[in-house]
Amino acid sequence: MHNQEFIHNLKAYLRQQIFKSEIVKFGAIGKGGSSDNFLCQTNELSCIVKLLPKNSEARAQRLCRILKTLKQNPDFLTAPLIAINEQDCFMFEERTGLCLAYAAGQKIRDAWLSPKRLETIIANYRQFQKINFDTELVQPFISPAEQHVKNAEHLVKLAESHKNFIKIKTLNQIKFYNDLISENLQDIPEEGMLRTIHGDFSLNNIILNNDDKAVVLDFEALRYGYAVEDMMFLVLSTVLPHSVFSLPEKQLTTLLLHLKNKEGFTGQELLYGAGRYFQTLLSRRIFYSKFLQSWRKDWLFIQHLRKYPKLIQLIKNLD
Repeated sequence: MHNQEFIHNLKAYLRQQIFKSEIVKFGAIGKGGSSDNFLCQTNELSCIVKLLPKNSEARAQRLCRILKTLKQNPDFLTAPLIAINEQDCFMFEERTGLCLAYAAGQKIRDAWLSPKRLETIIANYRQFQKINFDTELVQPFISPAEQHVKNAEHLVKLAESHKNFIKIKTLNQIKFYNDLISENLQDIPEEGMLRTIHGDFSLNNIILNNDDKAVVLDFEALRYGYAVEDMMFLVLSTVLPHSVFSLPEKQLTTLLLHLKNKEGFTGQELLYGAGRYFQTLLSRRIFYSKFLQSWRKDWLFIQHLRKYPKLIQLIKNLD
């Protein structure tokens, strides 16, 4: 959390150097990954000020170009970049900042993710798929096999640096699931279906506007992949955390059947999307700087991984 002096100085800088207008409302609204976000309202506009870490100029420039590209399709609902004084970014205390239009609306609660709500989200996602991005803006496709190797190599390094019995047991369990997930990811969708995907498509990055339409946010994880990865990430990241030990089978079945019967995803594609979801979670967890520092969080993560075989069987039973 930032101290009051930092927030006071940032507000003064924005008022004097960026907006050159009185700021009537200003306050921190939490972190977005490694960036800090602030709600800022002047007499002329309301926006979100996104402040990136130090030495993030290249990251900021990429994000600005992505946000500009999104304007190709005016039917796609997002929070557009606001250029102030013809500048996309600004510098404050060696940190790069940018301003995004404030998207009025509300977060979608997990319990609200019904097939109808899912259809609303997918309707805007289809508009996103119509946008063409420059290749250098999109992170490359990493195959399941490549990600498995990266995970395995890192797990070996972690095992070499930790001799505690409980931590070694945790690493062995994660290694088991890293191998299991990879074995079930042998059949990937056709290469021709590879396209630009959001990469972090969860309810954390979606809001409902005042017209009850889905607005998609945060495109830093933009990469090449398959649409089913985004769809399964949305469904599974919403439903699975509700239970520590078991699958919420009823809600999952309803949403998966919608993806299969209404959106045209095959059972094999759903299996692929499920595997990539768990592989992504596993990768994020083991490369996290605080991994193995909390036995409780590590234990909960193992319980989450244990849902994977049950989910695979559930998807196969849809046929």
